[in-house]
Amino acid sequence: MESSRPAAAGPRQQARGELWRLTLLQALAPTAAAAAAAGLKLDVSYNTRGLRLVVSGFSQKLPQFLLFVLRR
Repeated sequence: MESSRPAAAGPRQQARGELWRLTLLQALAPTAAAAAAAGLKLDVSYNTRGLRLVVSGFSQKLPQFLLFVLRR
């Protein structure tokens, strides 16, 4: 089950988790837009086990994009 916040977190932790997620997505937005033009996709969400990070697509740039995302 996907969610916009950590499942086991209290209200304050949920708010902080969502703020962190949105901040990360905003920081990655310019690069993610360029990656989308190359056929790559980025998704950051939470599920019952914790953080869910998905970088997918068919491109030679996928490994470089994944490393960039992980470094952020």
